[in-house]
Amino acid sequence: MSFQTIGLHPATIQIFQNILKNDRLAHAYIFYGKVEDKEKVALAFAKAINCTQDRFDFCSKCSTCKTIEHGNHPDILLIQPQGSSIKIDQLRELRKKFYYQTPTGLTRVVIITNAEKMRLEAANSLLKLLEEPPSPMVVILLTDAIQSILPTIQSRCQKIRLFRHPLEHRIKNQLKRGNDRHLAVISAHLHHEHQFSAEAFEHLCSTAIHLSEQILSNALDDALFTVLDWCQSQPSEHTLYLLDVLLYWLRDLIYFQATGKCQVFAHWYSMVGIQAAHPRSLILLAIENVMIARRLFDKPQLRPQDILEQMVLAIHRKELSQANGWQLIAL
Repeated sequence: MSFQTIGLHPATIQIFQNILKNDRLAHAYIFYGKVEDKEKVALAFAKAINCTQDRFDFCSKCSTCKTIEHGNHPDILLIQPQGSSIKIDQLRELRKKFYYQTPTGLTRVVIITNAEKMRLEAANSLLKLLEEPPSPMVVILLTDAIQSILPTIQSRCQKIRLFRHPLEHRIKNQLKRGNDRHLAVISAHLHHEHQFSAEAFEHLCSTAIHLSEQILSNALDDALFTVLDWCQSQPSEHTLYLLDVLLYWLRDLIYFQATGKCQVFAHWYSMVGIQAAHPRSLILLAIENVMIARRLFDKPQLRPQDILEQMVLAIHRKELSQANGWQLIAL
């Protein structure tokens, strides 16, 4: 086992190996970017830092690698949101655990998933931990929304943007899972790996396409009914994928207007051609509002149905659903 086995782009692997080869390990990192399983990457890095058999990678065979792999290593800690947020008590407990001395040659690693969900008091506690670590350690923050992490924390971390394998490589992986090519292409573009069956994912794609037509045709009642039906029949987390597919669909409409071709939805070529007849300005407005909705989806206090309805109404009114749509920090 090595970095080559965890699905990262070779350029990203080179970054990790250069850190180890040049002995330039920082005390804190932020991992972000279009890689689904950032936790897996962080654990691989923790192994490489502490592997007893390989200085610049990890072997998965030594006792340290095996203990980390099984989640039993006492000095490799994973912090995840409790409910909708990461709370200060979790950071306080971390400080208590890390006050004792580490074994010689070991570097403690703290992995914080969904780091953008830290409450302000938890973020301030983490800031103190970064400034005054109780013992030698590396803190790794994982996030899909780096802009939501406090600038004071960002300034104390090295940022590593994670990149996936090239598109064709990801499509081949989807085909190996038994997906039809037209679904494999869409899946390979998504930022988050999904567990839908082929039938369920086809239904999701069809829903996104029909919702797009209703929105662009100004069929407000039909669009709101589609939103209601979706939200009543699907788990809330599925809305994330609906928004992502809708965004790629609308982008394909713009691409079709410019080239007469499809990038992602070639299987629906005729439908793309029909919807691409709508004004470019309207499609671009729809794209902006879908992107705003996608960012709002990361706000746990908002219901998916409310987010989708706000998106539909904003496009109907030919306006942005949030004036500060690119920020959405104070919401």
